Amino acid sequence: MNAQETLQFIREHLEQFTSACFSLGGGTKEYNRFTFKIKLAEIIPELEDSSWKSIKEALDELNEVNLIKPLPGSSYSNDIYLFFPKKHDIFSIANIIYVNSYFAHYTALSLNQLTVNKSNTIYLKKETKKPSSSEKNKVDQKTIDIVFSKPMRKSEKITEIYWNNNLYRIVFLEGYLLPKTNNDLLNKNNNLFYSGIERTLIDCVIRPSYSGGVSSVLNGFVAAKDTLDIEKMATFMNYLNYFYPYERSIALYMKFANFPEEKIRLFLSLIKKDEANYNFYLDYQMLKKGFDSDLKIYYPFDLSISDE
Repeated sequence: MNAQETLQFIREHLEQFTSACFSLGGGTKEYNRFTFKIKLAEIIPELEDSSWKSIKEALDELNEVNLIKPLPGSSYSNDIYLFFPKKHDIFSIANIIYVNSYFAHYTALSLNQLTVNKSNTIYLKKETKKPSSSEKNKVDQKTIDIVFSKPMRKSEKITEIYWNNNLYRIVFLEGYLLPKTNNDLLNKNNNLFYSGIERTLIDCVIRPSYSGGVSSVLNGFVAAKDTLDIEKMATFMNYLNYFYPYERSIALYMKFANFPEEKIRLFLSLIKKDEANYNFYLDYQMLKKGFDSDLKIYYPFDLSISDE
């Protein structure tokens, strides 16, 4: 079909075309727009002879395409074509930029309704690495002191875009692979994936700066008190086998969030034991510190449940 015929076809089959576009993600990147057109024609064979240019011109005519250009300095720099922009939000746009990823950290706290605050920084994670086989008892106090006296390492894969007159930062992270279970990744109605409550809180404990800070993480534990699956969290922790004893951090958050003592004891009893006799830290670069002698962990002196 030529450009005019393509326009007429899309106009007459707009609902079918919309559905097909969103089954393929709702948009495409500059470098794979021709691949997108081929996949679109597999769903709607009538478009096989239409060029990408004809399809884009038809959408331009119908005012149903929007071009987003990441800001200078972004790790992702290609243009992004959004089809039917009114149907998009920042989450679907982020999924176009970083495909095969799920929302994590502070974004997942929000999607899991563990915080009422909103953020213009969106966190996406892709599981690419196998868990460590390192033994925790090989770490020493000097190493821990040095590591946690420095700033937390942060991702350099950040894309900045303007959308609906707001500036958004989309941060891409890589994480450890977990066995896929029905409850590990939750499917939202609009086909967006985000980490479940247990994995979200584990991620937040390990990287609090990606999660609004330790007070925000604590509030997440408070909000999850009645729904958190202790055994599932322990299973994830044992599988991930982190080098540092983050189970102590989780137990401290539970303690500050007023979890029943039996739940905290149950969680710690299910974890592969960390027998080393060293102190740990709840966060990086803490100045004024409190210390929990039972869990042997330092925490910010002013840590408390806050009003959100």
